[in-house]
Parts: sequence; C-alpha cells; structure tokens
Amino acid sequence: MDNIDSTIKTPPGFYLYQLPQNLLKSCTDEEAGQIIKAAIQFFESGEITNNLDRLPDMVYQIIISDIAVGKDKYLKRCEQNRKNRNSKTNSDE
Repeated sequence: MDNIDSTIKTPPGFYLYQLPQNLLKSCTDEEAGQIIKAAIQFFESGEITNNLDRLPDMVYQIIISDIAVGKDKYLKRCEQNRKNRNSKTNSDE
C-alpha cells in the first residue's frame, strides 16, 4: 500500500480561483484558451510558457502561482498522511 502513495507526485487536478476567473472574462476567447492550455501544461510538466501577451501573461502568472501552492500543500498533506499511517502502524505492533 505504501508504494501507491509514494508514486503520487501531483494532485489529481487544480482549482481555478475567483480572481483569475474574473480576469479571464477580460480576455478574448482565444487568449483565455491559450492561458488555460498553458496552465494545464504547467500543471502536468512544470514547463512555463513565455509567449503570452501582457494581460494573458498576468492571468497565467496568477494561475500558475495558485497551482504551485496547491501542489505544495498536496505534497505536504501526503507526507503528513504517510507519517500518520507509519506512526499508527508502528504503535499497533
């Protein structure tokens, strides 16, 4: 069972919070699509896109910051769960 948790390196998804949602409304549909695609690429691979115009880039920077924070929280939570499980397993022996 420990092997399953140790292979998980990213959360199953990411949240799109209200601020970037509101800013996306100021973008054209094409810009919004570019932002979302770039955010997905960052989420999946960590690769940062540098070819967006000014407003889309600002929205993108907010989104990838939120993704990075979410991944960090997820990894910390996974580590805490592992510690709790190991602690419980050791106390049961």
